[in-house]
Amino acid sequence: MSYTTLLWIAANLNDVLAIKGENILKNKKLNTDIDDSVNYVLLSPSKRCGILGLQDKLTKLKEKGIKILSQSVASKILKNYSWVPCVDLQHNPWTKEKLDNFYEHLLVEQKSKTTFKDAVCKANLTKNEVVLFKSIKEVAYIKDMRDYYRRKGICYILPFFDELGCRLGMNRKDVVYLTHDEIISSLKGEDKISQDIINERRKNFLMYWDDNKILTSVDKQEIEKFKHNFVLEKITEIKGVIASRGIIEGKVKVVKVARDLKKINKGDILIAIATHPDYVIAMQQASAFVTDEGGLTSHVAIVARELKKPCIIGTKIATQVLKDGDLVEVDANSGIVRIIKTNY
Repeated sequence: MSYTTLLWIAANLNDVLAIKGENILKNKKLNTDIDDSVNYVLLSPSKRCGILGLQDKLTKLKEKGIKILSQSVASKILKNYSWVPCVDLQHNPWTKEKLDNFYEHLLVEQKSKTTFKDAVCKANLTKNEVVLFKSIKEVAYIKDMRDYYRRKGICYILPFFDELGCRLGMNRKDVVYLTHDEIISSLKGEDKISQDIINERRKNFLMYWDDNKILTSVDKQEIEKFKHNFVLEKITEIKGVIASRGIIEGKVKVVKVARDLKKINKGDILIAIATHPDYVIAMQQASAFVTDEGGLTSHVAIVARELKKPCIIGTKIATQVLKDGDLVEVDANSGIVRIIKTNY
């Protein structure tokens, strides 16, 4: 419990410290080229773990001219990284086929050669500011490690939910649409939830608290009534935080679940609640990124700076306002997404 608490404290501190760091760098008024390299170094994790570490390993293999992973190399990588896609119980661990696909489409990017010492000199940081940025980098690393352990934990618990599904007469991906009470009741042979209800929940459902009870509904009218409370007025601009600068125009592709990544074509603007490590290939195809959530040391911010692509984070509403096919301008110099033409 104390370990979990420490990880969450680091995750919450991450954005607070990063914002302080960003404000310091703004006041330094560095020129554009210097600012980009300094931001990348000072706001990146102190160590690259998890998927970032894997990217480095695979990039080295590509730089050696290895086009296809051998069975032995792939097996070794999967032993340590099969958990990568396990964001939740709906996702399966990587297979060799998935790893091969990731490796095939992974682009070798030229990374910044600026060191931490170089960045400190270029930004003319004081001793106290150096201490702050060292803390930012360390907390960013801990945040990444939290995601690493979370995904591994989900990967390791999948067999339990497979067995649970077997005992309930359904598969694991059906079990996730049941509440705790429904699972217990079904195991006792009492009120078993029908497959029809699960299929309806898979399409759309509402879950809410009422008198300390978790209630669910698949009633379309009730769901629409609830959604109506969150209908946004007609919006032409969306504001957020600059994570990586630049200005680009392109067509929107909204990614809400992993299968949506297949929609991304070269030059598209990737819109998401947040990005995950398995988004990297799609991110290399996209020309810019806009997210609802995320901080300056989030996955999307780090990858955007690495790829030198415009990125705006923390918009809160981008995935609600924008639709596939909308034409937008991502102005990551001012932190604004301008809607040029909607795809209605």
